[in-house]
Amino acid sequence: AEQPKAEPPVVDVTPKAEKATPAKEAKNSYDEAQKRHTVENYQDTQDIVIDAQKPADSINVYHCKSSVITVKGKVTNINIVGCEDCGFIFDSVIAGFEIVNSKKLQLQPNSTVPQIIIDKTSGVTIYMN
Repeated sequence: AEQPKAEPPVVDVTPKAEKATPAKEAKNSYDEAQKRHTVENYQDTQDIVIDAQKPADSINVYHCKSSVITVKGKVTNINIVGCEDCGFIFDSVIAGFEIVNSKKLQLQPNSTVPQIIIDKTSGVTIYMN
């Protein structure tokens, strides 16, 4: 008597759906104790305005894309991390302007900035007055 041939195991080769990452909430906040403005996760927003009231304030901008951030007033420093295709217009910086891990940025200081530090970043255009 012949034995039935074993069927090869069925393997599902369809790609598994990638886990959808929830969109991070855009946030523009101020921490009074640390004197720090934080702007993060904005996309395609052309009218982000930070009105710095005190020269001791610092500005941190994280993971924004295709947006324009305007800083009014004198601040201690501005830090940009992980932004892409953004524009930054600012009045005056006391210590410096630092950019890390970003792409395709445009900077326009309207007054003084003693130093601009660019690290791990490509495509920065600076418009000087």
